Amino acid sequence: MPEKFNSWPEFECGHSDRDHKGIAALHRKLEPFLLRRVKKDVEKSLPPKLEQILRVDMTAQQKQYYKWILTKNYRELSKGVKGSINGFVNLVMELKKCCNHTSLVRQYDHFENDPQSRLQQLLKSSGKLILLDKLLCRLKDTGHRVLIFSQMVMMLD
Repeated sequence: MPEKFNSWPEFECGHSDRDHKGIAALHRKLEPFLLRRVKKDVEKSLPPKLEQILRVDMTAQQKQYYKWILTKNYRELSKGVKGSINGFVNLVMELKKCCNHTSLVRQYDHFENDPQSRLQQLLKSSGKLILLDKLLCRLKDTGHRVLIFSQMVMMLD
């Protein structure tokens, strides 16, 4: 989409990760090209679901963050059933985010400038994205079409 985005620096300046207005503007520009729907809207037209559960190892960085989250919340966890339900639910949500991608837990301080290096940095920070990248390449090579559903919209962003 060169006519939509003139240059990488201009793109980054206008759609930075830390600027919510920039992200909203990017969503508006990409809307004609992306199909964002909830599952109930499209499930009538889909072939029967084939579900395969794949166990994926976390990256070393994900394991480190996971331990950090547990350590940080040790007091809350040690309370057991006497602790706050909301605190426990929040902790489980943080652990879920960590299992998806480290940037959902903690934003990166430094991103590579080169787009390809930046993409590799994002991919290598998540065991799930490493596997998804391999699967998508294989499926594309064999002519398959893919529809991805996610319970965590942040993961799709």
